[in-house]
Amino acid sequence: WVFSIVLLVIAACCSMLVGVLYSVLLYNSDIRKKSGYMLFLTPTPTWQWILAKILMGVLATAVLVIVFAILGIADILLFIPELDDTSFIGQLLIPLRDMIFDNVGSVSLFLLNLILQIVVMITTIYLAIAMSKTLLGNKKIGSFVAFVFWIALDILQSAISSLFALLSNGLFSISIDMSEDGLVYDLDTAIPYLLAAMALNLIFAGVCYGVTTYLTDKKMSV
Repeated sequence: WVFSIVLLVIAACCSMLVGVLYSVLLYNSDIRKKSGYMLFLTPTPTWQWILAKILMGVLATAVLVIVFAILGIADILLFIPELDDTSFIGQLLIPLRDMIFDNVGSVSLFLLNLILQIVVMITTIYLAIAMSKTLLGNKKIGSFVAFVFWIALDILQSAISSLFALLSNGLFSISIDMSEDGLVYDLDTAIPYLLAAMALNLIFAGVCYGVTTYLTDKKMSV
């Protein structure tokens, strides 16, 4: 069962990366290849086809994340009845099961926030590509510069998240620790924390999406 859970975690992580890569390749292909030039000649607004490509990657990723989450939870729940509640694994998984059933809303918001993190990743990569394309056109060094821009944007997003965590300390948080008696969790204020984190991610992703659309539509030479 441990091996199956590890495989599910690996598969879930890979599926998220595949969804992001798929969405990014769609956008990168449209702005760098000659075949994508025709898209700019259609009456479809730039913001619509960029949003469509983001949603394609997000939906593909969301479905896989939910599927693997359900399989992982089911795997744990099926194994728990065989556990001794005094064993280390029992002290870890039994409280985890109780936490899931006692906090369905928080767990659901956590999954939604995970999907929003994928949106943030896609939009930051889009913006990095748009900035590189705007500044350098189709120069070979453009991909490397886009990577550098993405690292900078990722650091900025991490700094904002850290500042949010610092400012919200004492107001609302999520606490999960391991004690001598087993897993101990405190999710009393998890829902407002997750809602605030989701709002922060939406704002950051929205800004990246807006700037990407502007650069693609007004500043980029295709």
